[in-house]
Amino acid sequence: MCRQISRSPLQRLLVAIGGGRDDLDELRSEYLSMAPELVQRLIGAHARGDLETLRITAHELKYNARDFGAEDLADLCEALERRARQGADIDRGELDKIAAAEENARVLLARLDLSDV
Repeated sequence: MCRQISRSPLQRLLVAIGGGRDDLDELRSEYLSMAPELVQRLIGAHARGDLETLRITAHELKYNARDFGAEDLADLCEALERRARQGADIDRGELDKIAAAEENARVLLARLDLSDV
């Protein structure tokens, strides 16, 4: 589970968007609404046995999580992406771990004071 949000990726993102904290807050809001949808897409792809959608969605969630400093979530998604690419059997428990890490990261990111970034 995500123990903390790493600030260095957020600092890089802030620089990339031109240093506007309001813009960073808007991006954070988009992430907070999109991340649970990506988890649901992972669960649906797993239920259908659709490894390609599973791989693509894990990749998308991984990069979004990394951009926002949720390293634990990104690492779990990276492992899932790799296993899906290899055609490995994916255990529902892997998805449950990702769902829990996503929820925790979302809570931590929502509470984060962006003026500290």
